[in-house]
Amino acid sequence: MKRYAVIALLSILLVVLAFIFFRNENNGNGSTVPPPVSLTEYESSEPGETQEVTLFFLSEDDDLLHPEIRKIPANADLSGKARRIVEELIRGPQSGLVSPFPRETRLRNFFLTDEGVAYVDFSKEFMNKHLSGSSAEIATVYSVVNTLAFNIDEIKKVFILANGKEQETLGGHVNLSRPFLPFYNLIVQ
Repeated sequence: MKRYAVIALLSILLVVLAFIFFRNENNGNGSTVPPPVSLTEYESSEPGETQEVTLFFLSEDDDLLHPEIRKIPANADLSGKARRIVEELIRGPQSGLVSPFPRETRLRNFFLTDEGVAYVDFSKEFMNKHLSGSSAEIATVYSVVNTLAFNIDEIKKVFILANGKEQETLGGHVNLSRPFLPFYNLIVQ
């Protein structure tokens, strides 16, 4: 009789542990991506009002990211500000620095979760025409990640998509299957 009671208790314990494990697995421990919250198109808070943002680009002199200050239309919401920042980043530098993006790259969409994970969805040219090499991939990823996180405090991590889909890597080196934290050590001092 005791043997059956022990087996029954172990079975119940196993079911409870399995429930807890599978429940936590679907709550954002990295194995699944939480669904993004779609944000609306941006609008200026006041006509003609601008705000300064810092964009990070490459230099021909080193492998670090260099800041470039730019004025963009002020936006009433985070989505508008983030979209405009990424569009300016894609547009490229104005001060002799180097853009890490292929010229044909476009921003397809932008999402932000309540947890502060930004999803930046680039056009297929972002993948298909990107320069090869791990340094180029790292520079591109952290140009986006550091620029967004530096300018928008609510953004804690950045997930990079291309053509509406998760990608394994950008060009074979940098893993794009997880969101990136900002890494400010790549910025020139």
